[in-house]
Amino acid sequence: MRRILSSSITAAVIFVMIALPVSSTQAEQLHPGGSVVGGAEFQYAGITRLVQFSLTQAQGEAVRGAMQYSDEYGEWYRVDVRQLQISGHTAFFAGEVTSASRADWVGLWFSGVVVDVGELSAKRDLVSGAFSSEMHARSTVRDQIAPSELFSIQTGNLVVRSL
Repeated sequence: MRRILSSSITAAVIFVMIALPVSSTQAEQLHPGGSVVGGAEFQYAGITRLVQFSLTQAQGEAVRGAMQYSDEYGEWYRVDVRQLQISGHTAFFAGEVTSASRADWVGLWFSGVVVDVGELSAKRDLVSGAFSSEMHARSTVRDQIAPSELFSIQTGNLVVRSL
């Protein structure tokens, strides 16, 4: 009986030692750290829209900050970002709408993408975003998928930095 118990404990210790590096690698992939800051104006369906970003995430820590949206018709919402993944100069994010001009938007989830093409580039930064369920919003970040069409900004600058 002692031999079986000893073998079981040894196997459990080996499993844990093997599993730990995998878990820490996954954590680094999910929380690499970085920031998204700036503001931009873009057009969609003939409507001028404005987005503001102030997102930061230290490596291995929770995201801090929000994205704010407004348009020329007075519609607006604030997304408290809960998930952020940066790959190069592209940021994928998701969070919950915590305040809005329309009560039915509060509590919805929003996922989006910001592509920083560089300050000296002739090209413009890109943005994308859409309301969805929490599960879908989180999966677009995890899988690095744009939730909708990418739109070129007309004015402003969005800066994406990874740590």
